[in-house]
Amino acid sequence: MQNRLVLTAALCLLLTAPAAMADNKSDLADAVYDYNKCYWAQDMVMKLMNFKLSPGIWTKMLEKDGWGISTTSNAARNMEEFAKKNGWGDLEEAESANNNDRANNKAHVYEMVDTLKPKIGFTLQADLKGTNAEWDLVHRYMGTVTEFLANGDWKPRAKTPFITLVVTPAVKDVVVTVTPDGKNFTVSCPSNHETEEWDGKITRGLQKAGR
Repeated sequence: MQNRLVLTAALCLLLTAPAAMADNKSDLADAVYDYNKCYWAQDMVMKLMNFKLSPGIWTKMLEKDGWGISTTSNAARNMEEFAKKNGWGDLEEAESANNNDRANNKAHVYEMVDTLKPKIGFTLQADLKGTNAEWDLVHRYMGTVTEFLANGDWKPRAKTPFITLVVTPAVKDVVVTVTPDGKNFTVSCPSNHETEEWDGKITRGLQKAGR
């Protein structure tokens, strides 16, 4: 009887535990590197990015001719642009310095990226089935958030923003929150429907939360 109770409890825990999130960041970084070919700093910038994605979303993210690789590459470039406009260094210039001696400049670019770790970060969180409709929203939300970083208008009071984009069916509309220290922003967006003017709600929410 006791063994049966232990087994029953273990099965209950297994059935109620959340599904394990896949980790294919290294594969995505390799794909971003191949996507850019002659400009490789963007896959280094992915050291500043985290991905908490279900297997279904990872499948979409890594599709060779899909939006995931290009959206991630653009996101990295947008983060670079934010760093540049805040006086934290120009990674593209550093990579092509010394008569475009990119191979020998690589170590310096790595060092520059390391100095950005305490200053900026982006996390994408999406525990979803990975339907086409969900994925369409995920990559567009991601593009909007990181493009906002690149436009140069945002001056968050803490100066060092860390943004987590959560795509979930748990919210009905865009919700933007920030921790009391002004550093950690969470942008929650619905995964099961497209709300009206969601892009403006994201950018205005971040602008307001950063004050």
